[in-house]
Amino acid sequence: MKITKNLDRKIWVLQGYYQIVKVLEELDYSSVYLATDLETGIEEYAIKEVNIEYDTREGLRKALRFFEKMIVGYMDIYYPYLANIKDFFFEDGHEYIVMDFVPGRRLQEIIDIKKEPFGENDIIDIGIMIASALNYLHRKKPPIYFADLFPSNIIITPKGALELTDYGLGKMLARRSEDLPYRGTVGYAPPEQSGIQPEIDAQTDLYSLGAVLHQLATGMVPDSFKGRLPLVREINSSISPELEMIIYRATDYERRKRYKSAEHILSELTGRREEKPQKSQMKLWFSRILNRRKFKI
Repeated sequence: MKITKNLDRKIWVLQGYYQIVKVLEELDYSSVYLATDLETGIEEYAIKEVNIEYDTREGLRKALRFFEKMIVGYMDIYYPYLANIKDFFFEDGHEYIVMDFVPGRRLQEIIDIKKEPFGENDIIDIGIMIASALNYLHRKKPPIYFADLFPSNIIITPKGALELTDYGLGKMLARRSEDLPYRGTVGYAPPEQSGIQPEIDAQTDLYSLGAVLHQLATGMVPDSFKGRLPLVREINSSISPELEMIIYRATDYERRKRYKSAEHILSELTGRREEKPQKSQMKLWFSRILNRRKFKI
C-alpha cells in the first residue's frame, strides 16, 4: 500500500485507517505525525515514520525482520508512565509505529521555557516517575531497556504527570550497519554506549536518568561538561547533599559504582520525598505553562 493524499480534503491516510492531521516532529531519521481514526476522527495517535535504507530485496527482508523483532516486545507495555504502542506496519518504503497520542509538552521545551534549575521536590517527583517506568521495563522477561532517555523523549502532561515516549526505537530502527552503532544521545548516554559494540542495559538507562536529573538540578546540558558530570551543589547549592549524591552515583563513569537497579534508585528517591512532605508545585507550575495561549498545542 501507499500513503494516499486527497488534495481536496487535505487528508493523508495510512493503511486506509489512520488519518494524518499534522506533522509533530521531523528528524533526519524519522518523522512523527498526529493522526486520528479515519472513520470517527476521535481517537488520536502519534505515528512515528522511520526511514529505512536497503540496496537489495534481501536487505529489505532483513530490515523488516529486525523491525518486527524489535517492536513485538513493546506491544504488551501497559504502565502509567509509558506510551502504549498500538500497531506497527511497513508501507511505501517506511516503517511505522503507532502509539497513543499524549497531550502535553516535551520536558526539553519546559526546560527551555523555565531557563533555571528546577526545585528539589519537582526533581524528585520527576525522578520517581521515570525510575518507576524503568523498573517496570527492566523487570519484564526479557527485560526492555529504554536506551535513549533524554528530555525530548519525556512528555509532561497538563496534569503534571509524565510519559516516556519513543523508547529509542527511531534511532535503533534507523541503524543499518555494524560500523554505524547505536549511540543514544550525546551527554545523556554513558561512555560504554559508544563504540563499535555499544553496551545497552539497566546501567545505561540509570546513567541517562541521572543525567536528566543533573540537568534539572543545574540548568545545564550534560554535554556542556567534559568527562564526569560535576557535583550538583558546585553549581546549585540549594540542592540537598542527599539528592546530589543520588545523582552523582547514578552518573558514575564506572558501571560497577552505579545503582544496580532502577528499583534501588527508586527507593532512594522515594525516601527523599517522604522526608520532604511539603506539597510539590510541579502540577500547578506545569499547568500554568502548558495552558498559556502562546504555548497551546
